[in-house]
Amino acid sequence: MTLDTSRPTARRRRFPLAVLILAVAPTIHSARAQESETDASALPAVMKTIADLEKLLTDGVSSNNTRALRILQNAAASPKATLDFYLEAKKAVDFDATGKADADWRAWRDANETANEETMNIAGRQIQLRYLILCLQATSGPLSERAETMKKMIPLLGAYLDDLAAKFPKLESGQEIVAGSALGSDYVKYLKLDLTMDRKSGWPGAAGDVSSLYDSIILPFYRDAGDAGALLAAWDKRIAHETAVLRIPQSGGGGFNRMMRRGDDRDAERAQDKEESRLEDEVQKEFLEKRLPDLQWQKERDGLLYGGDLASGYAKLTQLLRANLDHPSAQSWLSELKSLASGTFSKKAEDGNGG
Repeated sequence: MTLDTSRPTARRRRFPLAVLILAVAPTIHSARAQESETDASALPAVMKTIADLEKLLTDGVSSNNTRALRILQNAAASPKATLDFYLEAKKAVDFDATGKADADWRAWRDANETANEETMNIAGRQIQLRYLILCLQATSGPLSERAETMKKMIPLLGAYLDDLAAKFPKLESGQEIVAGSALGSDYVKYLKLDLTMDRKSGWPGAAGDVSSLYDSIILPFYRDAGDAGALLAAWDKRIAHETAVLRIPQSGGGGFNRMMRRGDDRDAERAQDKEESRLEDEVQKEFLEKRLPDLQWQKERDGLLYGGDLASGYAKLTQLLRANLDHPSAQSWLSELKSLASGTFSKKAEDGNGG
């Protein structure tokens, strides 16, 4: 009889799966270890490349901001320079960059010549440029130097707000420009500042946003300094500045349009004057009855929280509440007063809810 030895031989060649894994595992482990060693040896070169790219980017940002600062300063130097730069930026951003024909640009420029050359509109654009200069000066340096930079910027910002408060009531049509977004303007796009300016620094978008400038920049600076006297003085300045920059809605488009009226339009002009006077009274009444008490409350509350006289502060807060029981915020003021008196009021909550 012939013995069939093929099947036992096949069985002898079948290795258990676990044995195969154990046999292959050292090879896989060795390959992975080799890869890890290779990766580790490549890391210094990768890190150097990252550092080089970071330097290039930082240098590029710094170079663009420095160039833009110089251009903005020159543009703000005179009314003619401001108008020329406005038209240059307008053409580059809204016409050249969008592929519009030169004929379209000339048509727009000619149709808007009177408005563009209006003295108050140019004055409003100069304020925008001055504001952008301050933003760049405050935010362009290294983060490690920002605190020292702000010590120098706060007086400059105060001078800017004093000038704004003096000019704003007379700006007429220029008020709309100051109230518009400076950080979203054609100037910013033209100079590529939308790519290189620090947009997380807390500076508000509009040159005339006094409330946000105090909430985001000025008051936090004085709170951090821990000087109650300087903080309360800053609140007084804020109240004066907000009072000065009340924007009165224009009825019928005053400003340069009024200067062009014919003699037979005197009745229409008188009617417009009367309507604007009514609107001004409404805005001022709203401010005095609602906004001003709220600002005064926040001021005295800050005095209590940051080292002011306690007895005087509590007395002023209670007087404010008693005099404004019909104010929309009266109930929340009462809750705050209770928290202040019990020592449970949160400074963090207050700092995040200014204005």
